[in-house]
Amino acid sequence: MAWWDIRSKYRRTMLGPFWMVIVTFISIICMSVLGSLLFKINLKDFFPYIASGMIIWAFLSVLIIEACTIFITYSWMISNLNFNPITLCIRMFIRNFIVFLHGLVVVAAILIFKGTLTISGVMIASFGLLIYFINAICLCVVLGFFSTRYRDCVQIVQSIMSILIFMTPIMWQKHMLGDKQFLAELNPFTHFIDIIRAPLLSMEISNISILYVAIVTMLNVACASYLYRKFKHRLVFWL
Repeated sequence: MAWWDIRSKYRRTMLGPFWMVIVTFISIICMSVLGSLLFKINLKDFFPYIASGMIIWAFLSVLIIEACTIFITYSWMISNLNFNPITLCIRMFIRNFIVFLHGLVVVAAILIFKGTLTISGVMIASFGLLIYFINAICLCVVLGFFSTRYRDCVQIVQSIMSILIFMTPIMWQKHMLGDKQFLAELNPFTHFIDIIRAPLLSMEISNISILYVAIVTMLNVACASYLYRKFKHRLVFWL
């Protein structure tokens, strides 16, 4: 079903999802050049940091935003077919993961050129993607149920995500905050991006990030399990 979504969305286009890759690559170049000039950083070092950060953020943000509308978008299926709603959550993740892999090709080329891409780093980053999968399914339940019952949640989440991109160290680095680095550490997206970006850049994942991601993941699983057991039979009446 996820592959069918990709094919139907880009039917009769020559490049398909690679159009998004081209736009993202142009954005990466522009932000890297601008950032290196503003922050007086070597472009060769800043380019991989920006590239990996923007690709991961795009993947992470679209998972959260689509989690809000997943049940609303497929309301006709939920109303007319007898199947597990979690199937739609998995479908959403796989669809966006396929698009993410297109952008990852560009990042891999940049990292290989820089010489920071290693097999061990890829394996650790793959484990981070598994964490993304677990959290994405849980957020589909939590945000999807809330947004189906209270439609204002969709606009609230979209507005918050448009602000958080500037509050998350994607186009800037934590050490630039000086003695105010704790502001970046308080942001959960900082740690979720680092569990994939750090190994790709041949950097160690901090213990704080591991602990933060583990706690958030356990809370997501607990909340999603509770909400799914309690409200799964009411979902169809909220559509």
